[in-house]
Amino acid sequence: MDHVPAFVRRNAIDLNTWFKQNTQEAQPEKPKRERKPRKPKAAASVTEPVQSPAPRELRPGSLDQLIAPFDPEVALAS
Repeated sequence: MDHVPAFVRRNAIDLNTWFKQNTQEAQPEKPKRERKPRKPKAAASVTEPVQSPAPRELRPGSLDQLIAPFDPEVALAS
């Protein structure tokens, strides 16, 4: 079995000449633009430390009571 494609054998194409005509040396990549460092944004002066909210209390109970809808006014009152 011949390793040359049938199209080449049939049309008597010289692969060496075709290769020289249809290939070219890869062009070197252009150097990428250097990135300029950004100036940091002016941070707002913080006078008071931010306090985290109070942790939530765990409520023991059945799953139905925990998932059931609740009234926000009643929940905040307890």
